Amino acid sequence: MSDRSGFSFVNIRNRSQNSSVPPVEPLGRCAFHLQVRADRWAARAISDALAGRPDDGGNIIEARKMGEHMVLYTSTCLIPPAHADAELARLVEQARVRNAVLRVTGALLYSELRRFAQILEGDAHAVHALMDSIRRDARHTRVTTLYDGPLQRRMFGSWSLAYAGPSVLVDRAIEAAEFGAHSVSPRPRDDLVALMIDLARRQPSRGGVEPSHLGAAGRGRGLSG
Repeated sequence: MSDRSGFSFVNIRNRSQNSSVPPVEPLGRCAFHLQVRADRWAARAISDALAGRPDDGGNIIEARKMGEHMVLYTSTCLIPPAHADAELARLVEQARVRNAVLRVTGALLYSELRRFAQILEGDAHAVHALMDSIRRDARHTRVTTLYDGPLQRRMFGSWSLAYAGPSVLVDRAIEAAEFGAHSVSPRPRDDLVALMIDLARRQPSRGGVEPSHLGAAGRGRGLSG
């Protein structure tokens, strides 16, 4: 998948054009025609998520009824490079324990240029309480909120915190999402979410609150606007 900034998701799974369930195929660069179909599938999935449309089984978890909420933010790491590996490992483990207690799920990406991107999803009060703590954390700065709103369906229900990093691809996605934060089109933000979904799917489930929808019919449909 590529956007106007010119970067591509070269490790996206091959996906069917007419079905939201991705075929089980090895990771790697798709043939051109398959990459085009994958791009169309991803665009449709994100469009459905934003519109709050039901998944292939006709199911929607209504945000108002369930109180589900999501925040997507980016920030800049302040951890000294010499201590980054150990501190990030400690941060992730602490977050997994904390999130599990609060029944919050999500994903965290760390980039080659020392940037973070994180999604938190769960009860609105729990998510906002975590965000208050995150904003005060001295290990990062320049916290930029890209989405703060209702969630129709959890995208990372099987992970208290899926973690991936570092990656140059993440840098490009974060840069594009921040640049497009005030744009009429949500495409850059949606591309960042799609990347986080793709990376999370490669990891084993850990500490979540429900079966994952990423490899099934729901797989990332959830944003309400």
